[in-house]
Amino acid sequence: MNTDDPESGGLVAEQAVAQYHTSRLTSVQGIQRTIAELGQIFSRMATTLQQQEEMVSRIDSHIEAADVNIKEGTNQLMIYYNSISSNRKLILKIFLILILFAIIMAVTS
Repeated sequence: MNTDDPESGGLVAEQAVAQYHTSRLTSVQGIQRTIAELGQIFSRMATTLQQQEEMVSRIDSHIEAADVNIKEGTNQLMIYYNSISSNRKLILKIFLILILFAIIMAVTS
């Protein structure tokens, strides 16, 4: 090929332009694929976030229920403790009275 020949130079220029257009087309198609992949990733992320939001909501409601149960359990334990404490005092009083009677009986005999 003679590079000085206008016909062959025109052919080379056309091939260069065609190569450039092909390169640009390939680049644009790559960008389109990347954008489509990003769209899918964002869609999956939105779905995951929605599922996690539901899970967090359920966890929150379970924590609130557990808190209510813990408070109720604490109240019941305090009621039982007060009941035991009053019984302990009653047993001590009865025991002291029995000791006093035993002492009085021992002294009078």
